[in-house]
Amino acid sequence: MLAIWRLHGVEAALRDAYADGTVLSGWSLHDGLGILSGSACPHYDSQEARRPVYAREIAAGLPPGIALEDAVAARYDDERLVEVVSARADGRAFHVDARGERPLPIRTLS
Repeated sequence: MLAIWRLHGVEAALRDAYADGTVLSGWSLHDGLGILSGSACPHYDSQEARRPVYAREIAAGLPPGIALEDAVAARYDDERLVEVVSARADGRAFHVDARGERPLPIRTLS
């Protein structure tokens, strides 16, 4: 989908909107706009292969990043992680690097 967006100038429009202060949100895409550094892995708990594949790819050179379980979202301000929120009481998120996973604090939404 991003290839089509790039072809039609949507990526540039989103970057311009971000530069003007517009809040952007993301979803499960193969690649992204490259605004945030690092990598991300959604659906970390619901798709069995996600955890081992993400670890393998990071070990192979993919930048360290954040792994989010279903119903969990990360909020960034000025490219810095500010908080992780979950619609589920048991939702989790992790910073993942070559050394493994490190749990991140979660704020459960009520």
